[in-house]
Amino acid sequence: MDLGLTPDLRDFREAARTWLEENVPREPRPLLGPGVRDFDLAWQRRQFDGGWAGISWPVEYGGRGLTLLQQMVWFEEMAWAGAPYIGVCFVGINHAGPTLIARANEELKAFHLPRILRGETVWCQGFSEPGAGSDLASLSLRGEVDGDHLVVNGQKIWTSFAQYADYQELLVRTGRGEKAHQGITWIVNDMRLPGVTVRPITTMTGEPELAEVFYDDCSLPPSCAARSSPLPSVLAVRRLRQWPPLRDRRRELAPPPRLQHAALRPHPGPDARLRLTCDGHPLCAGGGMASAVVEAR
Repeated sequence: MDLGLTPDLRDFREAARTWLEENVPREPRPLLGPGVRDFDLAWQRRQFDGGWAGISWPVEYGGRGLTLLQQMVWFEEMAWAGAPYIGVCFVGINHAGPTLIARANEELKAFHLPRILRGETVWCQGFSEPGAGSDLASLSLRGEVDGDHLVVNGQKIWTSFAQYADYQELLVRTGRGEKAHQGITWIVNDMRLPGVTVRPITTMTGEPELAEVFYDDCSLPPSCAARSSPLPSVLAVRRLRQWPPLRDRRRELAPPPRLQHAALRPHPGPDARLRLTCDGHPLCAGGGMASAVVEAR
């Protein structure tokens, strides 16, 4: 697939390149300690102040609403400029924020989305458990309704940035008797609540990026759920979505396309062309690709 840049995209590339040249931090990102959180949030705030935060988020929720090609150009320019890794802002920008946009009530959106974009809060993800990794239908962390609160007990593991996080997107089993993939609720957990204990896991590199999180009679208010419980299909995932002409064909194609690489010319100029190679898979023969937040079914 050979994608030529339109005049508008060339102008967009120049604007992105100019801003990044003037704003990318020159000091290295810390590897350990509270300086990691401070650095990542400061970089997120700088992008927000410059109008570059939430590039894929809808405009009505504070994002830029960029097209897929604009996003590709933006990330190309970030790479060429040596911009910092998104770091502790990863879950908020790429997972929790889009899930709130797709599923939450307006009260939750109004409270959390601006704070994520402005670099004021850090989110972590509470999905994996000692007995549930890729197969989230096996998760056992339970939430029991007690009056108007949800009381959570259990454990999560491999939770990135938990020790820095203010909030957590947490999957809790709230139903009983349903199929394994049902009866699961996506909730917003305040990491400062009583009953939440974080134990960092030091990797072989010496970085405690991962953590175990324990929940002992952790009581969450009704507003924690994206919608009223139970939510059998609230699990939000990011996956490839084909454009309409290709959607009807996706069941015929196995295996799904694998994006091998994006081969770029050395430092593309404003008239650069991006060539994507997808193993010659038939899916690549006639349409574009876009990421989307969808419900698991």
